[in-house]
Amino acid sequence: MTGEKKFLADGMLGKCAKWLRFLGCDVEYFSSGDKFFLAFQAVKENRLVLTRDRKFCEIHPGISLFIRSEKFLEQILEIKEKGYLKIDPERFFTRCSQCNAVLLHRKPEDAKEKVPPYVYMTQKRFFQCPVCGKFFWRGTHWNRITRIIENL
Repeated sequence: MTGEKKFLADGMLGKCAKWLRFLGCDVEYFSSGDKFFLAFQAVKENRLVLTRDRKFCEIHPGISLFIRSEKFLEQILEIKEKGYLKIDPERFFTRCSQCNAVLLHRKPEDAKEKVPPYVYMTQKRFFQCPVCGKFFWRGTHWNRITRIIENL
């Protein structure tokens, strides 16, 4: 498998889904308890279900991956070690961590009224989610996340 695999994370893996998005992965988050609909969506959208539900994996072995760990970094390593994730720094921070959309580059003037004044004055590169409208930039949070990702 390659890093291009699309995922569908169930309600037990919300933090893992968010961090996979930081890595640039296409990860939809499914918080509903309707396991039939989860399986239906996975097949419909050609996604691999990431779950800690062993029974779901037994019923749907072809579309699911059982995640053993309760810790999100270990969960990401499991996905990587099983061959479903290729970590590529070129893809880091290309998706909205909230809604999964691909981020768009924005000019600083586009961000002026949307970010704090200090951020506008100190940052040169901005990104915006075309779905939820949220702005992103490479601040201290980005640096902290990058250090954690480098450990993978």
